[in-house]
Amino acid sequence: MRFGVFGSVEVVGADGPVLVGQPRHRALLGYLLLHANQVVTPPQLIEALWGGAEPPSALSQLHVGVSTLRRALRDLGMADVIRTRPGGYLMILADGDLDAPVFDRHVSNARAAQRRGDWPVSVELLRQALALWRGDALAGVTAPYATAARRQLHESRLAARALLTEAELALGHHDDLIGELQDLVRQHPEHEQLVCQLMLAHHRCGRRSDALSTARAYRRRLADEQGLDPGIQFAQLEKAILNADRSLDLPAPARTVPRRTEASPAQLPFDVHDFAGREREMDQLDALLDPTGTCRLALISGTAGVGKSALALRWAHRVREQFPDGQLYVNLHGFDTRRPPAQTLTVVHYFLRSFGVEPAAFPTDVDEAAALFRSRLSGRRVLIVLDNAADTDQVRPLLPGVGSCPVLLTSRSRLPSLIAHEGARPLHLAPLRRDEATRLLRRMLTRGASDAAVERLATRCADLPLALRLAAAQLICHDHLTVAEYVSQLDERDTLSLLDHGIDVQVLCGGGLEETKTYLRMDGPDDTVRVLDHLPGPRRR
Repeated sequence: MRFGVFGSVEVVGADGPVLVGQPRHRALLGYLLLHANQVVTPPQLIEALWGGAEPPSALSQLHVGVSTLRRALRDLGMADVIRTRPGGYLMILADGDLDAPVFDRHVSNARAAQRRGDWPVSVELLRQALALWRGDALAGVTAPYATAARRQLHESRLAARALLTEAELALGHHDDLIGELQDLVRQHPEHEQLVCQLMLAHHRCGRRSDALSTARAYRRRLADEQGLDPGIQFAQLEKAILNADRSLDLPAPARTVPRRTEASPAQLPFDVHDFAGREREMDQLDALLDPTGTCRLALISGTAGVGKSALALRWAHRVREQFPDGQLYVNLHGFDTRRPPAQTLTVVHYFLRSFGVEPAAFPTDVDEAAALFRSRLSGRRVLIVLDNAADTDQVRPLLPGVGSCPVLLTSRSRLPSLIAHEGARPLHLAPLRRDEATRLLRRMLTRGASDAAVERLATRCADLPLALRLAAAQLICHDHLTVAEYVSQLDERDTLSLLDHGIDVQVLCGGGLEETKTYLRMDGPDDTVRVLDHLPGPRRR
């Protein structure tokens, strides 16, 4: 998501959420967001912002406000979001850009899940919807339009809470609901559905007198304040509780995971051989093993070839026995030039199939499928490795909802939004230390070499694990060359071939970042890595 109104009006930039402009600018932005993808006329905006008490300069102030928003959004990499159209302004948002429509979609999908009796999926979708709220809607906005808009949004939130309680009651979670329901009824004493839910939860917990006391208090308040009698649903429930009607009873579902007939998935690829260094990083990843800790998602980032996947797989193999319910792995191909990034829905279906879900039961909506995936993970201890992620949107639906399933994620990007919202623990990899680089080379090489030659080769490889491995592989395949001779050849042409390995790497180049498709090239006195289009293999003597 790039915009939010469930709390202060905010914009999510590359470095996380920011407040744009002054309060009056955020009020204007909030109105445009609530009317996204439709033309809003200047008179509409003036009425919304001043409520009929606009100053003579209102139109001029409106133009200045739009210009300020455009400039601020452009600085955040969101140019051309607010466009001028005949008759007014149009704010163009893509699906998933704003929290309010995402909330509505989750709630709609949850209702559909309830209609077909899929209560766990409904619960996951509603929890995901309610988690979008950061506080009061349009917080800090005092423009006249905000009061009615805020009330409508809060009513939608309360309806979602009631819908979630309905699903939780259907799953037999009445013991866990009473405290929350009591708070909700105190805040909304006129909300009959919440009162009925509290009565039912009390009854199912064996607290029949509390259920009837809640009913009497509601009847009395309704009569005193509005001179009305309760609705039919309330009256029927009250009568059933008075009569101890057994149809109200619902045994709580077993909290343990049903016995599974399928084997637990074990999808980790082949472990990296001759692994060297990264002891400190391995220790940091061990924080994922504490099911009560705050670190449930680790993000390994860094330039291509620096060893992100190797570190993730080495650690995952080391701890795999601690996850008896399985280890899930997927290459998301986020930066693979030979194929497009993996589609999130396809990955969710792949994971569901790993847990024995029949393809005929796969939801076709990504949010619904993700909710089913989270439900399947509930009560299990599973390790999830998401390798080579493109961006946050690709990853979010793949995250579990339980703390017993840690996630190890690798990406060339640092994904600040994932750090800000999901609390990902960042772990940015630098090239190996020189002693680690030379140790890796000596482990792989099958011949002796002087310390100076190995040091020179490590320098030519910029201490990048991938380049070090490819250089060692070249020497293994060309055993007529000594390490010193191979380094001399590299010195002559300042290159290291990656062509035979089909690798697309990202390397340091003149202080910036550059995509390279085939080669690392060492260039200049600082041994900067650069790009070369073609290189033959090592020359024979």
